[in-house]
Amino acid sequence: KDLGCIVVCHFSAGTYEPWRSDWDHYFTFLNTFIQYNGNNAPFLGNTGNKGERWLDIRRLDLLTNIMGDRLDLAKRKGCDAVQPNNLNLYSNKDIPGARHLTEYDQITYNVWLADQAHERNLSVGFNSNVDQLIELEPYFDWAFSERCFQYHECDLYTVFTDNNKAVFSLQYIDDEEELCPESLVKKVHLEKTYNLGNYQLGCQVFIPNAPLSQEKYSYGQPKWSPMKSSTKTTAVIPWWQPKASDQLTWQWQLEGTLNINYDVDVYNVDLFDVSEDSIVALK
Repeated sequence: KDLGCIVVCHFSAGTYEPWRSDWDHYFTFLNTFIQYNGNNAPFLGNTGNKGERWLDIRRLDLLTNIMGDRLDLAKRKGCDAVQPNNLNLYSNKDIPGARHLTEYDQITYNVWLADQAHERNLSVGFNSNVDQLIELEPYFDWAFSERCFQYHECDLYTVFTDNNKAVFSLQYIDDEEELCPESLVKKVHLEKTYNLGNYQLGCQVFIPNAPLSQEKYSYGQPKWSPMKSSTKTTAVIPWWQPKASDQLTWQWQLEGTLNINYDVDVYNVDLFDVSEDSIVALK
């Protein structure tokens, strides 16, 4: 079944998740722990979420292999884009290990990830680091924001929309009639969900002139442009770059059995939990 979808693969590049089996391969001392709570390099303080621990992003000597292999996995599975998450450690000064991190440390790590994705011809999305939007925008193809309306952060993302790049925003709150029209004004592509699973509710339900679509996914007019890469080149950029005129719909699902029956343009899925066969079926 050829659906012709773009597939974005999500993974955490800034935290250790104890349920991800690839960690044991690179850090053998983890084999003796069900859930590691220590601070051996490159691990730092607890995130407070399911046993996750922040990573010391300065230790590229220890993180290059595992993160590079995750990007290789995305390429092998057929992902068109990646969305590395949890890239804002330096701003979490309540974590003891983060107190000595600098803005430059965070920028260095985030740009390295973006460049590694592009070396594999993968589009890469900016995520979870609003304090460095201006500095990092040139290296990322698009942006993803959770709750930017709720946190009054949507206006900050104009650094992307002003450069003709998409901003996808996910909301978890129940004020569609107010937020959906505002999302059009701010040029933010808005989707709503009540969890990370199958159910979605898009703005087209609340805006009469929205493109026709199914009931449980969103629409929008994402704004994109060729990336301003750290590697200066005039060559045609081969990774995913839809234009501002595209009426893209998208489905976000990070948990549960993947439902591939939505008639959408873009699927945002978990890199590890979704099989290569499922990704192939979407494309």
